Amino acid sequence: MSEPEAVLVDVVRLVARGDAEAVPKRVSKLLRGVGGRRAQQLSEPCRDALSRAVADAGAPNATLRRSSPALAESARVSGEHEIEPEVPLGVHAPTLSPDAQGVLDRLLAEHEHAEKLGAAGIAPTRSLLLSGPPGVGKTMTATYIASRLELPLVRAEPSTIVTSLLGESARNLAGAFAAARRTPSLLLLDEFDAFAKRRDDTHEVGELKRFVTTLLVELERGLPHGILVAATNHPDLLDPAVHRRFDAAIELSPPDPPARRLIIETALAEFATAVDPATVELLADLTDMRSGSDLKRLVNDGIRAHLLADEGLDFTLLRAALERSQHSTRDARTQVARLASASGLSTRAVGRLLGCSHTSVMRMLADRPEAA
Repeated sequence: MSEPEAVLVDVVRLVARGDAEAVPKRVSKLLRGVGGRRAQQLSEPCRDALSRAVADAGAPNATLRRSSPALAESARVSGEHEIEPEVPLGVHAPTLSPDAQGVLDRLLAEHEHAEKLGAAGIAPTRSLLLSGPPGVGKTMTATYIASRLELPLVRAEPSTIVTSLLGESARNLAGAFAAARRTPSLLLLDEFDAFAKRRDDTHEVGELKRFVTTLLVELERGLPHGILVAATNHPDLLDPAVHRRFDAAIELSPPDPPARRLIIETALAEFATAVDPATVELLADLTDMRSGSDLKRLVNDGIRAHLLADEGLDFTLLRAALERSQHSTRDARTQVARLASASGLSTRAVGRLLGCSHTSVMRMLADRPEAA
């Protein structure tokens, strides 16, 4: 096979796998060759046509103009893995701290007014790094962004990317980026620390270092018409070169009391049910340092117990919170005792709720300092 024929096969392969952006650079390399010897195997009209096509595309660094395919065709088959885009709709807004909400609002505003920024030669934020402990809303935030901007969501996780085969992981990763570049999309790299582990770790093999190098190249290229979001529980494990390749970053933390109240109220509203505002206040007090996902599970468990045991919803919610509480203060327990007693529960029933004797409950209700 001659050199031009080999390049033709390579170009077709690049287009077929959704990496058309690399075609101008590949053709330019052919035309340049070594002293132009490769190009001499082509006819003069062919060389001229190729040169004009590459120049029109702005090679070697510009993106080829191409129409967006149908969403159903935007899936990328990479090795043995097929990455299907999702279309998230009607996703609830995450409950974030004021600082985190400010970054998110700016990102959404930039993309909703991308034409205005483009007229000034400025691109909107194209990449976002989300970090924080499990359950604080990293995946929900990424899904919400895709929903608000009506972008298909391409989700890449270690289980669909990383394999034991030499070089296959890097190809799968490149395939995920190619899928997101094929049409405006949001690419979510979940469990990002598994992709971007520090290369100075002496316990890691060379294959991981090559994989991280591939990732850095893909991050540098970015998504010209979409958004890249990476989510990690362990930002300290990321390679130092990764951080500066993101336009913005949000560090998520467990919700504070006002945020916990809002999450609980929102979760209850999904079931078209409500409880006493005082109960919500107590639930927020008893769930310090709990994540948003923990609070939603608490509400679900309380509603199940309410329906199956035919007990008051306030009671089942407070019991679920007390079971999960890492530390319930005396004031909080006293408030629970008063609320439960006011709803008609006996002191013995309140004792079962609090895990103490009925005489301890009586002391709480009497507001005596020796209360248990």
